[in-house]
Amino acid sequence: MEIQSEPISHESSESKVEIQVLRDYAQVQREDSPVILVNPAHGNEPYILGTAIAKGVSDRLAEQGLGRAKIVVPLLYGDRQRRILMEENPDATGLIHYDEEFGKILRDVIFQNGDFSQHLRQINQHYEDVQRMLKQRFSVDVGDFTTRNLASNEIQTFSPKNVVATIDTASRVVVDAPQRYFAFPILISELLRESKKAGLDFSEADTASLIEKMLKVESGYSQVFIPKINPLSYQYSEDLSLQPTEVDGRSKTYTPAMKREYQRTQGKVVEPGIYVMFSGTGSIADTTQKLIDAAGQGGLKVYTNKEVEGATAVSPDVLTDENILAVLGRGGWGTGWQVQNLALPWFVTPYEQGDDPEVYFNNKTIDALKMGKILTDVDMTPEKLREVIQNFSVGIQAINRKIKDEFKTLNGIDFIAGAIVDDFLAKK
Repeated sequence: MEIQSEPISHESSESKVEIQVLRDYAQVQREDSPVILVNPAHGNEPYILGTAIAKGVSDRLAEQGLGRAKIVVPLLYGDRQRRILMEENPDATGLIHYDEEFGKILRDVIFQNGDFSQHLRQINQHYEDVQRMLKQRFSVDVGDFTTRNLASNEIQTFSPKNVVATIDTASRVVVDAPQRYFAFPILISELLRESKKAGLDFSEADTASLIEKMLKVESGYSQVFIPKINPLSYQYSEDLSLQPTEVDGRSKTYTPAMKREYQRTQGKVVEPGIYVMFSGTGSIADTTQKLIDAAGQGGLKVYTNKEVEGATAVSPDVLTDENILAVLGRGGWGTGWQVQNLALPWFVTPYEQGDDPEVYFNNKTIDALKMGKILTDVDMTPEKLREVIQNFSVGIQAINRKIKDEFKTLNGIDFIAGAIVDDFLAKK
């Protein structure tokens, strides 16, 4: 499921010259080898999202006759990440390259153990070293860097001079590039400030230190893309048009949900039911079992993305089937954007202390906009499940109609990629 101030620069004067030259996309060191780097945060969705946007940008630039950009993604999660990227991009595996060294460098600032307080300390402790290693990895003064092709696993060499842009999906650190674009539900500095206001139990010193760092990171973004429905939308539930279009002196561009549009299908599952999307932490096991029992009593099947007693394990691809009536999972937007674009009610588990604070605010938005329900024991009856499914489907359909009217599409990936290309070519 899931940023601003005075611009900061990490380049030498010589590399600044190189980067300025590369504002013309066509001027790269090797023919037909411009590179877009994906610079993600933790979890699956950031690298999935960043890669999808980069692919959209690459396709559009190729249509302009400027050469198809290669995409480089840090390898953070081994073979599982490679498998997911191939499943998500079956027609572009030869375009995508994974960078093991890039992934190793980022691990010291990646949220890994379910303790966000420790994550804040970890970033503050390792931030300067990670920035130094990234600068060296992608410095034009150091030389080429190597990756592996996602499809063939063959080694390929790229020059840092060919890196024309980064797609930052909530990364905590900077990779120097002529253009840097942010796309995610919320800027990190904004998330941390809201967490402090909400009284979430994180170190004040660590939070303040990281806010300062993130404001510098965020100051260099060419554009900031935030979905119209986001963690802070609950504050504007009566009128989403009042959401601020500027933060810390920089503009935000609102977008549809950061997924493609989906068409409902038939025949993937036979019986009407609820899909349960297990989180990586397994924190929803108790809630899931109660849901399975209640759904069964109400004549609803329960489908899951893993083997669980009393449920049927199937691929998440079945979410499009008309027999899927609702989705249960942790309140992250990787699942939520799919659910939103399919106009399905979203049952979410309560926020747990230590989890990413984004989930805390996501749940508030889901509840305030009546997109779904934060599940409690009171809701675990067949009658209540049926009632929620019926009532909330109508609400989400209304939200989607408003988004379609405003943006002319529900496809946030396509919307963002188009906006980036327009910006990029305007600076060519």
